[in-house]
Amino acid sequence: MCTCSLCSKTFTSKSSLTTHMRSHYGVKPYQCDICKKRFTRNTSLNYHKLVHEEKFRFTCKLCDKHFRHRGHFNDHVLKHFIDEPFECGRCHKTFPSRQKSRDHVKVCNATDATPSKTMQQKVHEAHWQYFLMTVGL
Repeated sequence: MCTCSLCSKTFTSKSSLTTHMRSHYGVKPYQCDICKKRFTRNTSLNYHKLVHEEKFRFTCKLCDKHFRHRGHFNDHVLKHFIDEPFECGRCHKTFPSRQKSRDHVKVCNATDATPSKTMQQKVHEAHWQYFLMTVGL
């Protein structure tokens, strides 16, 4: 295990720690050849390039909304089934977006932002429901 000396976050490999350290020091070695925007990771650059190509990797089969990132797509799917799918692990307050939840966790001083078992079950059921609806069962 490798630990960041600045924030104590741990990583399974030295290369992951090196990539993480770039975020602390603002090092962005990967540059878009179209708009010159820079990134800390090559994978981030590759996702970014989809913007210029107007390509999307995921489409919601319930409302036809398009997404470039799996995480954004997954968060969107939840909203079809749960009004506020993101929960603070400390006070159990719920939020409509992952970002609002993250902002709250900073204010709430929650060291454990893990959702309750009840919310985890609701999220699991929502993904299962989406799967069943989209495969025609």
